[in-house]
Amino acid sequence: MDQPSPLPTSLAEVLSLILALYDPQTAHTTIATIQETLQRLQKAPEGWRLAQTFLDRPVQTTADDQIKFFGALTIIVKLNTESSALSNDDARELLQNLLRWLAESAGDNAGVLSTQKLCHALVTFFIHFPALWPRCVHHLVLCLRTGRNVPLPDDANADTAPGTAEMATSLDWHRLRVALWFINTLVTDVAKTDARVAKFAAVHDQLVQNAADVAVLLHAGLAPRIQEQNRAVSIQRESIKGLQSWILYAQRLSPGSDSLVAPLRALVHPVIACLQNEELYDAAIELLIDILSNYSNFFTAGHYDAMASLFESDWGAQLLQQLLGGDFDFEPLQYGLLMLAYGDARIQTIMQDPGSRSQNMLAALCSLLTAAGHPVAEDLIFVPALEFWATYIETLLDTMYTDADGSQPPWVQSALSRVIQVVGHCWAKIQYPHIKTFLAWDASDRAGFGDARKDVADLLQTVFAVAGRDLLSLFTRLLLQSIADKAWSQIEAAAFCLASLSDCIVEDATYDALLSDVFSAPLFGLLSLGEAQLPVRLRQTALSLIERYSEYFERHPAHLPAVLTLLFEAVAAAPLTAQASKAIATLCSSCRSLLTTEASAFLHQYQFLHDHPQLDSLAEERIVTAIASIIQAVSDGPTRLHLSEQLLAFIVRDIEQCLQLKSSGNILDLDGKMDMPPIVAKAIKQCQQQQQQQQQQQPRGGHLSLSTNEVLLQAVLISLRCLAGMARGLQSISEPVDLDASETDASAASTAAGSTVAENAQLHALQNSIVSMLVTVQSTFPRSSEVVEVLCGILKAGFAESEPGPFVFPPDMVTEVLTRQGVHTPYIGSLVNTAQAFASSLGKSANTAATAKSLGALVLWVLGLLQMLPEPEADTELTQRGIEFVDRVMGKNASALLRLEPSSQLEFFFLFTFKVLNGHEPLPKAASADFWTTFLTLKPEDDTLKAIVDNAMAHLGPLLADALVQNVGGNASRSELDKLSEPLKRLVVQHVRAQAWLDQALTGPAFPSKQVDAAAKATFLKKIVR
Repeated sequence: MDQPSPLPTSLAEVLSLILALYDPQTAHTTIATIQETLQRLQKAPEGWRLAQTFLDRPVQTTADDQIKFFGALTIIVKLNTESSALSNDDARELLQNLLRWLAESAGDNAGVLSTQKLCHALVTFFIHFPALWPRCVHHLVLCLRTGRNVPLPDDANADTAPGTAEMATSLDWHRLRVALWFINTLVTDVAKTDARVAKFAAVHDQLVQNAADVAVLLHAGLAPRIQEQNRAVSIQRESIKGLQSWILYAQRLSPGSDSLVAPLRALVHPVIACLQNEELYDAAIELLIDILSNYSNFFTAGHYDAMASLFESDWGAQLLQQLLGGDFDFEPLQYGLLMLAYGDARIQTIMQDPGSRSQNMLAALCSLLTAAGHPVAEDLIFVPALEFWATYIETLLDTMYTDADGSQPPWVQSALSRVIQVVGHCWAKIQYPHIKTFLAWDASDRAGFGDARKDVADLLQTVFAVAGRDLLSLFTRLLLQSIADKAWSQIEAAAFCLASLSDCIVEDATYDALLSDVFSAPLFGLLSLGEAQLPVRLRQTALSLIERYSEYFERHPAHLPAVLTLLFEAVAAAPLTAQASKAIATLCSSCRSLLTTEASAFLHQYQFLHDHPQLDSLAEERIVTAIASIIQAVSDGPTRLHLSEQLLAFIVRDIEQCLQLKSSGNILDLDGKMDMPPIVAKAIKQCQQQQQQQQQQQPRGGHLSLSTNEVLLQAVLISLRCLAGMARGLQSISEPVDLDASETDASAASTAAGSTVAENAQLHALQNSIVSMLVTVQSTFPRSSEVVEVLCGILKAGFAESEPGPFVFPPDMVTEVLTRQGVHTPYIGSLVNTAQAFASSLGKSANTAATAKSLGALVLWVLGLLQMLPEPEADTELTQRGIEFVDRVMGKNASALLRLEPSSQLEFFFLFTFKVLNGHEPLPKAASADFWTTFLTLKPEDDTLKAIVDNAMAHLGPLLADALVQNVGGNASRSELDKLSEPLKRLVVQHVRAQAWLDQALTGPAFPSKQVDAAAKATFLKKIVR
């Protein structure tokens, strides 16, 4: 360890260190050494003497100021570390010295830094000795006025001292500035202490007693008798800054602190008057906005009237017009923010008051939504104004039904009219600019504009609660009129607003008459114009509008042919693919029962799209899901199966082509000079897009070349995801089976699936082909975690189904796929998690031989995986998922686990969970705790199973108690204790020998904490077994 530097032995050395400390040229490492040395010197006994020496020096240069600054800093350090060692007489002497030094420095313009630090030192003294300096402000002003330290007046001659107001007005510029520095530092530093702490309570009480003197001093600063303009402005700015600090401090006090609030309130009118002074505008408006936003109750009715008069003045009107005209410089922008803060503070008053002043104020606030320019990129007041109107509407919702009879007060109608006006302004503001203008904005401005549109959407949903039908009528009229005018940006904005209302409307058929005007010939005719005539953004928003109202089309199927034709035409256009495919998937899912007669036509349409090499893979997946959802609704079983085979044929063909190319070993022509299957072309395109994204994120990563294996894997993944989409689409939407339901409900799926295997050879053959294909794909790409991920999704799709289907695989098929996976298979934890979901779908009891066989095989497979781990923490996900799987089987079908052969497997698992409990990984440990909670609450009715449980606990009870005690005793983190307490509670409640086991664990040599004595352990045990 490095030895500390020796302390300097002479004053010259100390001065040299101080000057080096504040020299910008001094190296950082040297500064750290100097600071350490000087701090030791400050804390040394001679620190007091050195501080006095430094503070007695006159200030003539910057170096003198730095030395004096260090002296004041030393006083602060001494007070904070040694104040308790000072007697009252010593403290009074220190105060007199500090006041003398400050009075001498007050007229010295060269010593600004040291003078400010002396103010801090005096405030520090006040915090430590408030009783010795009760009227600190008055006494300090007295010392400044006389230019020397003045003894503290006693009670006998306190009345003979001149008043603070008289003295403050007679101070020259230098001394008045010092006084203002002091009161600002005073409130700032005292506010940092906690009034609830006993030693600081008196400080805060004493501070409030100085409020009248502070207000007098601030008043003198706001109206200084100083001829020189620059100095007068400087004093006024310091006064406004101080007033702001004192008001915010007053907010912290109890509401009854009128002795502080009343004197400060008298200073508001002078601050309002400062707004029209260009040199004071920024300081004054900051104070008013701050207090309006954070402490609006501070202002009186008179203050609000004064501000309202200012808004009505020519000066205010001029600033507002500048702002609305697109001038977002500091002055007009801050003026707009002041208006909004005022409106927010007075929101209920101006909402409910029919008077012209309030209504004019609301009109002005509404006009802030109409400033020139686009939100965020150009218009900087729109978003704050939108936030105000969102608050206004929420307040309207809260107060519009406050009359005793539930009727609306008379002011509500005018408020609603204002809201509709606001909505119209918002619609106009969120219209996109010309595409060239939009692309010229930087990324943050484009994102900000998008966020502003989302904020408008949120506001519209709130407005809908008070003006739903009027709102929908407004945007319907705007949409139709804009279509007639061919005003593209207006159409897009109206469509966006209508789409944002979908969650409020879509399930309510009472709005269908209005929606029928929206989804009518004008809109469909417009969209049929195509990309050559319509902006891409408009088409995207219109497609999103259609997708958001899928339930409407379900109620009005006459529109479906036109809509779906439009969507399938749009899906081939790259800019519209995402929106169109999403709309197709949503519409087909919602309207599936209405479209079953068109299933073959959809397959024909998909054949055309499928062979299109430019079709986006996500879009294709959505279209497959859409067609599958229609097939699911076909009532005739053989027809449904035939349609499923037709759809599956597209996917099978693509996968077989990829597997053939993979097995051939040929290198693909990735430059596109030779014809190749569409699926491969799609894969190349997707790989290239991924490479471009990687290069944008890592521009220095160099050129990335594609490999044949990478492209073929991507091609297979595209097809597998389509297969997963098909599986999802074929899921029933009526009442899916709850995988955690009771025995009868949860086993319905497996019973139905099992009977289908026997009755329908065609379905069984189809399922066999799907499973064989999945196994082949995984064998071909054994290291792909993405293949495993999609595989899990395909298997899970059938678990909750109660009707037979291509993806409702028999238990033996699912079991075969799962149990062939090894510990080194990617995402093996996800596969075990899939097995857990599958076990739940099999039901609570093994009611068929197939079910019992599958559960037994799966349990042995999972335990075998866990046995292959060198330690539980070698793969924490597998450990967690494995324990969760066994826990699920235990809860659903304990017999399958307790009768496991060989029994050594079960013994291994029990001991494995103890290892996990004694480990450090939180998620596996939580899973293990859950397992033991389940095991401890088992109550098998079968005598054989009951004997197995009892025998297991007789052997394992002491080990479990030891593991739990090790955790509670210190090995577990605080966040883990709630989970670990559950098996501990169950152990105590369920087993009569639990107390003995726990006592043995508590008193054993392995208990982790040596600081817990025997009495504490006994008390703990007594509490938990009580």
